[in-house]
Order: sequence, then C-alpha cells, then structure tokens
Amino acid sequence: MTTSETLDLCIDYPLFVDTNFLDCFEPAVGPGWIQLIKEMLDELRAMTHGYSEQPQFNDIREKWGKLDVLVHAGNDQIFQLFEKYTTISEHVCAECGSYGDRPMKGRNAIRPLCRGCGNYD
Repeated sequence: MTTSETLDLCIDYPLFVDTNFLDCFEPAVGPGWIQLIKEMLDELRAMTHGYSEQPQFNDIREKWGKLDVLVHAGNDQIFQLFEKYTTISEHVCAECGSYGDRPMKGRNAIRPLCRGCGNYD
C-alpha cells in the first residue's frame, strides 16, 4: 500500500486512526485488498455511528493468506465484521483484486494471489 493510499484512508476514516500511533493504520496489504478494506471500514463506520468510543486500529495486514485486523477496543459485532472480511479476503487476490481465482489447497493457499498473479504451476 502506498503512502498516498494510507493518507487517503486516514482522511476518509479519521475516527479509526490513533494519531499517537499513525503507523498502526498503515495497512500492510497488497493493492488488490484496498477496496476490500474500504468496504470493511465503510461498514464499520455505519455500525459504530453513535458509539462513545470508536475502535482504533493496531494493525491491518495479510497473515497466512488472509486479512488480519487488530483493534484497541471492540465488541462481538465488530469482531464478527472483521471475521466476515477475513473470510472474503481468502477469495480475493491481494495484487489485482480479482475474486474467486485463488488456490485454496496446498502450499499455495497461504499466498493471497490469484492464479494469474501468483504464477502457479
């Protein structure tokens, strides 16, 4: 993710950014997951509208071929949302954003890339 894309997220979703730890909001994901993260943050913003305390991110990254999200605070509803997007990410290429063309078995299942971007055998 580029610095510009990170700044765009900070501008679009300021309630989720801990300004003391700005680097925590810099997602460590490929460009294909940026739209997925924006969709998740849009849904989170709608869900938490009116909350006295907004969840602030510790980390957004790829781990074992899936989206991994860590926040300072949350509730069951918020964690279910993150689980939903973790599951979706298993089917989205982190490089190009294509849906459904990721190998789901063997050693290639932990690579978040479609067959075209992953140069699989």
